[in-house]
Amino acid sequence: MKMKEDRMAEYLRRQSRKLALAGVAALALGCAPTKPHIEALSSDDLDARRTAALRLQSLGPRGRRALPPLKDAAQDPDPELRRLAIEAIGSMGKHAWKAHVVLMKATRDPDVHVRRSAVDAMGKFEKFPSSALPYLVRALGDSDSLVREFAMNTFEDLGSNALGTLVVALDNSNVMVRRSAARTLGRLGHEALRAERALRDACEDRDREVSRLAGEALERLEMYKPVN
Repeated sequence: MKMKEDRMAEYLRRQSRKLALAGVAALALGCAPTKPHIEALSSDDLDARRTAALRLQSLGPRGRRALPPLKDAAQDPDPELRRLAIEAIGSMGKHAWKAHVVLMKATRDPDVHVRRSAVDAMGKFEKFPSSALPYLVRALGDSDSLVREFAMNTFEDLGSNALGTLVVALDNSNVMVRRSAARTLGRLGHEALRAERALRDACEDRDREVSRLAGEALERLEMYKPVN
């Protein structure tokens, strides 16, 4: 058994060295070493696939040619590989939106670490598709506080473009969604002025925390109103 484990360890070391050498050669030629990592993503060896996804993450936007196989890896049965692939997609910055369908699906992943990475990656979209907004709203009500925080940060970045969605979310049946929506509106500054009426209604919410957060948001809005 130990001999088999030693052979596997040696195999993985060789694979890692091959990837590293290929990367050095590609960098010497002035291009991103994506090809060996793309090939490794199709390997039968799980550790090789994980290593490839991790190294593609370090390439950032330069590794965007690996986006198609990364989208496949983001749907792998292994949750760790899914997470690594999604984080590699997120590292591509403005190019991440090209994988929005896969990322939307991943926001409902049973693994909390995958959900965190997916919602965080959505915050890096250059173009935010309207079809992704319902998934982001759902993330506002996630049982995990970090998933909710990433969703709120993305809504904050979207600003007035997502104002209508946040206003509707104040009436969501999920109390965590309502709380997160009220909290996010409080962060938007002057852009939330058009949500004042909805926030006043939210002050009457049956949940005391929603009511409190809506009240705080209204207080912040006062500083953006013109002085008579």
